[in-house]
Amino acid sequence: KSVRDVNTWIEAHGRKVWIALGAGVAVAVAALGIASLQSGKSREAGALLRTAVTTTQGIIVAPEETPPEDPLFPTFTQAKERDEKALSQFRDVQKQYPSSTAAGYAALGEANTLLRLGKNAEASAVFEKLKSSSDEQISKDDFLRFRALEGAGYALEGQQKYAEAAERFEALSKLNNGAYRVLGDYHRARTLVAEGKRDEAKKLLEELRRGEGLRPPRASRSLFERVREAFGG
Repeated sequence: KSVRDVNTWIEAHGRKVWIALGAGVAVAVAALGIASLQSGKSREAGALLRTAVTTTQGIIVAPEETPPEDPLFPTFTQAKERDEKALSQFRDVQKQYPSSTAAGYAALGEANTLLRLGKNAEASAVFEKLKSSSDEQISKDDFLRFRALEGAGYALEGQQKYAEAAERFEALSKLNNGAYRVLGDYHRARTLVAEGKRDEAKKLLEELRRGEGLRPPRASRSLFERVREAFGG
């Protein structure tokens, strides 16, 4: 596609697609850290985390509808009911096992669930705390840092703080020697379009298009697949 085509698509669809991805990020939130959880307390923390992430995938069934038989995921009558339960569960992981590997992923799950509930300011606070954490388990985890920076940008966008959101996405572009540049620059272009700076967005996309060997980061597998691999079942 031409840069014009890409720019037009971003304006029409980009925010919806990526906010939807952000809301669904909990599918992968715990996945990459779960395999490292050990026995004992860590195993218990991992089990709670798995429960919380499973809740985020709950199926919405209206009261007048018949729920599916033996569903893989829990059923709820409203999305808000599902998200509020998941939020409570993510917070429980952090409260009960604050020093565990699972706690960092639970914080990310909490922030993304707050986004899904439309609580952008609260989500922003959690994302900012996570991305600035000095905890070695978090600071050395590229996946957590990636998702925290991306989520922080989403939360700021939701508050129409586009310049600050662009700063988070620029940091994402530079993370791990530019491993996330394609995604970060794409998000920056979206924020520029939202601010009415279409020429700047076009220039950024043209630079990205000319980049040699640039590839978007490899997509994570779904939570269902990863949890089955890590915990069996």
